[in-house]
Amino acid sequence: MAATAEAVKADKAATKPRVIMPVKKGQEHWAMHEEVLNVFRAVIPAANTLEDLTRTSMWTYVADQLRPFDMIIALHENREFWAELLVLDARPGYANVTVLRKVETLPALDNSTDEPLMQQYEISRAIDGTWGAIRKVDRVPMGDSFESYDKLRRHILDHASNRA
Repeated sequence: MAATAEAVKADKAATKPRVIMPVKKGQEHWAMHEEVLNVFRAVIPAANTLEDLTRTSMWTYVADQLRPFDMIIALHENREFWAELLVLDARPGYANVTVLRKVETLPALDNSTDEPLMQQYEISRAIDGTWGAIRKVDRVPMGDSFESYDKLRRHILDHASNRA
């Protein structure tokens, strides 16, 4: 008899309409896509490793811009790895992230295609270690005081006079 009473109670509970909690306006429940689920790009300094990405100290200075469930696409400065990170928790000075996907040891860039273009420039290194270039055809300076040859090369390749 007790089993029958419990079955009747369970049947009534199953037919009872379920209460649906509505979504409320406010930053926690309702926000424009521009304010949440952002994707950030971070170039990771050469001194850091893939394991450093999950350390909270890595994100101390940018944590105030992050929100939970934001994504960070991290590319190592020397192309040693690429990683997709998910922000689990964030507040000013603190961010907890986890690695979702990673690719280690990316292939080197093929710089052979820009060699003919780079031969059109006189490239020099100053005493202070900075790099500069002058276009050979008209002796126009294309930039100086670049920290590395790669930054100078990128500047030359991005320059409007070299675009087709």
